[in-house]
Amino acid sequence: MKLLSSLVILTSLFVTSASAEQVRARDIGLNPGVLNPGKLNSITDVTGVRVGQVTLHDGKDIHTGITAIIPAEGNLRQNKVPAAVHVGNGYGKMAGISQISELGEIETPIVLTNTLSVAEGIAGVVEWTLAQAGNENVGSVNAVVGETNDGYLNDIRRRVVTAAQVKQAIESASAGKVAEGNVGAGSGTRTFGWKGGIGTSSRILPKSLGGYTVGVLVQSNFGGILQVQGVEVGQALNQFYLQDKLDNDTAADGSIMIVVATDAPLDDRNLKRLAKRAMAGVARTGASLTNGSGDYVIAFSTAKENRRSETASFHTNKVLANNAVSPIFEAVIESTEEAIYNSLLMAEDVDGYYGMAKALPVDEVRSLLNSTKKSAAEPRDHTLRVATFNVSMESTNYPNLGMEPGLNVLKTVLANGDNQQVKNIAEIIQRTAPDILLLNEFDYIADKQAGVNAFITHYLNVSQHGQAAIDYPYVYLAPVNTGEPSPFDLDRDGHASGKGGDAWGFGLYPGQYGMVVLSKYPILDNQVRSLQLFKWKDMPGAQQPVIPETGETWYSAEAWAELRLSSKSHWDVPVNVDGKIVHVLAMHPTPPTFDGPEDRNGKRNHDEIRLMADYLTPDGGEYIYDDNGHAVSLAGNSRFVLVGDFNAADKGEKWRPGVIEQLTEHPLINNDLIPLSQGGDESSPEAFSNRFTAYWGARADYVLPSRFGFSVQGNGVFWPSKESPLFRLVKDREASSDHRLVWLDVTLNGD
Repeated sequence: MKLLSSLVILTSLFVTSASAEQVRARDIGLNPGVLNPGKLNSITDVTGVRVGQVTLHDGKDIHTGITAIIPAEGNLRQNKVPAAVHVGNGYGKMAGISQISELGEIETPIVLTNTLSVAEGIAGVVEWTLAQAGNENVGSVNAVVGETNDGYLNDIRRRVVTAAQVKQAIESASAGKVAEGNVGAGSGTRTFGWKGGIGTSSRILPKSLGGYTVGVLVQSNFGGILQVQGVEVGQALNQFYLQDKLDNDTAADGSIMIVVATDAPLDDRNLKRLAKRAMAGVARTGASLTNGSGDYVIAFSTAKENRRSETASFHTNKVLANNAVSPIFEAVIESTEEAIYNSLLMAEDVDGYYGMAKALPVDEVRSLLNSTKKSAAEPRDHTLRVATFNVSMESTNYPNLGMEPGLNVLKTVLANGDNQQVKNIAEIIQRTAPDILLLNEFDYIADKQAGVNAFITHYLNVSQHGQAAIDYPYVYLAPVNTGEPSPFDLDRDGHASGKGGDAWGFGLYPGQYGMVVLSKYPILDNQVRSLQLFKWKDMPGAQQPVIPETGETWYSAEAWAELRLSSKSHWDVPVNVDGKIVHVLAMHPTPPTFDGPEDRNGKRNHDEIRLMADYLTPDGGEYIYDDNGHAVSLAGNSRFVLVGDFNAADKGEKWRPGVIEQLTEHPLINNDLIPLSQGGDESSPEAFSNRFTAYWGARADYVLPSRFGFSVQGNGVFWPSKESPLFRLVKDREASSDHRLVWLDVTLNGD
């Protein structure tokens, strides 16, 4: 069980099962909405908000607990926060609601627990509040306590929750990651007939919309007909409300408590409006909101300028205008939907007081989502997943074989499908299920049967760890410059070896660090363009390397006249997606390192990226020719997706100004939605590490669509959290690769 930001009390037998896979929504490609999550994808992304939990499990009979949310720093009783409550359906026993509705403020922590422990919740909150410094003369406390009924899994009549445990939950609260699933007030809850629990999520608005954060925490305990981003999961898994004329065990009565936090300066009137929108997120999941459901939303603002002093005679507020709050409404809808998914996906089986609550079967949900996405690929829909993955499948990655570096190494690895590292790579691909996939650092083996087809047959076409096998009937493979001998001393070490630094692209043998495009849709092979042979000197304004001390050019005149710009190759691979052409623009520029003050690799990296930027710009690439010597550039109003390991960071110490911006700030390229991951976030203390795509700390791998012809539906990086069972696939370089798979979902539109 994941135990973070929580105080857990375990007594007697702990009757839960860890057999079910626990993942967050984004670990299986679920990214509700269009806004980016916060760093933790949690309510604690809102500055000042803290969460603490006490979990009680005792044999089969007791599964309950407390979840405490502290809205802001400081003495809440003396310095209140604006707040509002919305009642979706009032079959509940929430405490403190009338004063919040009357005064529009909160003065205590918010506590969630079970229905028959509200009194203990009130007592704990009151005792804790009275004990705070500055409250010595306080004679009235409006304790805010919400509840849902966990009486199916928990012997609720025993009323095991105590005021002391409520205080423990409050005192243990922290601003870090929040445990989800069978913890705290979610220990004994059920949702859609499966095990529910605590879930959380957040969204951050773009700076142009204020840059505000919205965070949501849910205690899910309700029913209905489960939908996951529009997929009818409940019906497909044969568990839903009104099934078998109500004779099943999946009645829709229950409740949900939703806590919404934001740092946006909202007054209680607009917080009320915000709280109402959270119910739209509940509805998206398929909730039935029945007569016996208690559905409450508590929303508050942490904006410092709007805190309300107990002693002040006047409160001066600076609040957002009505016409500025709609993006915040969208944020709460998306966060609520995802928080509910997380509450289900992070839960485990519980054998409880009246029976068993099974966890939502993650593999079956994943399979349903993948199959639905595949069936959606019809001419009127054109939903497409495009991905890039630097798989490190080159010979030096397999030293245990004891073979000399060369193409025979990968041939051996692919021959029988038993290499665990490659099996993990295949599992990652099966779990993310791209429709079009670029593999970087896949050694070029001209004999497809011994190379890429062996990978497809022996690894991708075979179920890995229970995942659905995947097939790619269309493949584009071509030579690359890495390891191709040149006759020149390109690295200036005194002799022309024809390999390593003296090859046209760095490599120990021809084809090392190659690349290949895999597709479920037909590739128009006769229209593919390759720029492998394009010469660097033919780029106007090329950044020719110079030795700083002498002003001498690094490359001799003879070498410069022949030097190819692309360190591997640059490809335009047209793919026919149900009658609409998508240009897959693939490349793998050289790393801007392993050189000296002349910066030859840094300059080459810059110009390799510029070559692709110029190619896709109408009239910008008039100088470009393909390997057949024909002048080429991409036509205007073309759909394209740029893919590859570009070896160009967009933030941090590895960022080189003006390099990746040639693409990310290009007017024809859509870089609005940055792919993120929880694993990347955990990999580094950097504030922006959730965008990293390589374990060595950078966003290096990109999938960038054209603004024309696509609507972006979502994206992500396959980098599970350390707490996820899937972390085994990325735990170190030997597990799979030093890079992570990056994916993009788009819907084709336009002509």
